[in-house]
Amino acid sequence: MGIWDIVSGASDSLKRNAPNQTPVTKVAKNVFSTAYGFGSAAVTKVDGAVRDKMIPYFRNEQVWSKISLYGPILLRNGASA
Repeated sequence: MGIWDIVSGASDSLKRNAPNQTPVTKVAKNVFSTAYGFGSAAVTKVDGAVRDKMIPYFRNEQVWSKISLYGPILLRNGASA
């Protein structure tokens, strides 16, 4: 009887004696699905609000030049924080 027989026997014993995880798995799946739904709805609302407020600015040539000037600086400094 080798070490792998002992490990295999122990893992089989644990599998036989472990409680049924199906109800917990279903509850967790429902919780995560609901949380994802709420998060997705929030992101969609924020995206719509930002687009409504920002699109007039994006059509302006001066704004685009400032974004192209300061955008990389903000990204570099934000990534290092």
